[in-house]
Amino acid sequence: MLRRLPLRQPLIIRDMSSAATPAPPGLATLLLRIGAAGVAYALSGWLGLQLAIPPGYATAVWPASGIALAAVLLGGAPTVVGVWLGSFFVNAFLGPSGIAVGGGGHVDARPV
Repeated sequence: MLRRLPLRQPLIIRDMSSAATPAPPGLATLLLRIGAAGVAYALSGWLGLQLAIPPGYATAVWPASGIALAAVLLGGAPTVVGVWLGSFFVNAFLGPSGIAVGGGGHVDARPV
């Protein structure tokens, strides 16, 4: 004897256009993210410079690039400003040539 299966309920699609969207972060939160990204980049860049082979600036390990990537992925595009500031301060310790090079350090973390 065959049993009759119960009919399924019709699929109801909800209108998601009226769903509440999260508010953008406030100015204080944004400045905190930028500052934290800059400080983290500067500290990890300083650590990378400590691992450099004397008497040059070349180092096999540069943890600041990972910090920059994580900052942009977690904090969003505005944290690129913090990465740029951190790069500037790391390269400021190298002298005038370091300051000129430091401007391009933020390009690694810039979202496409």
